[in-house]
Amino acid sequence: MKTSTINLPLLILSIFIIIALFCVSLFLIEIDTDITGYLPQNDPVISDAGYIFENHPIHDQLVIDIGLERDDPDALVEYGERVEQRLKKSGLFKQVGTRDIQDLIPDLISHILNNLPVMFTAKDLNDKVKPLLENDNVYKRLESLRSGLMGLEGIGQSEFISKDPFGLKDMVLAKLSHLAPLENLEIYKGKLISPDKKHLLLIANPIS
Repeated sequence: MKTSTINLPLLILSIFIIIALFCVSLFLIEIDTDITGYLPQNDPVISDAGYIFENHPIHDQLVIDIGLERDDPDALVEYGERVEQRLKKSGLFKQVGTRDIQDLIPDLISHILNNLPVMFTAKDLNDKVKPLLENDNVYKRLESLRSGLMGLEGIGQSEFISKDPFGLKDMVLAKLSHLAPLENLEIYKGKLISPDKKHLLLIANPIS
């Protein structure tokens, strides 16, 4: 009966060759995650959708969802600030959070107030602004302003009220809501909070 022997040096050499080939293939392999490149480019709908996706500002953004099982927005803000500080210290992101955007809001509101006459179409003026000038609506607005000025939310609002007593700027800002990265969010202590107060969204822009 013949017995087979294992050529140990050849076996070891074969194993090393396999490992070397695996390492080389690992470094050479490229994974293309852009599925839009494999879609029919002669279709105008797909082509336009790909262009919008490629150039949309949220394309390169990282959105982190910090959640709690309970309704505790203050705790969410605290945890969000911790994560935000860690991300900033990592040096991997050019912008973390929405602070830079929020700093622009006062300038945006001032621009709207200074250009209110050109912010509405003729249809908007007839359908949305004209009804506000009716006596009943004027009295309701005055009562709302009086109540608001008596609370903390009225601090710093006198300039806005003097320039825009009917709150027309809010109509303009509503038109810009589609520019927000995500819908149905509230700003609480400078953070993006979900309506149920159980989730905080932190947006970060990686360094490209």
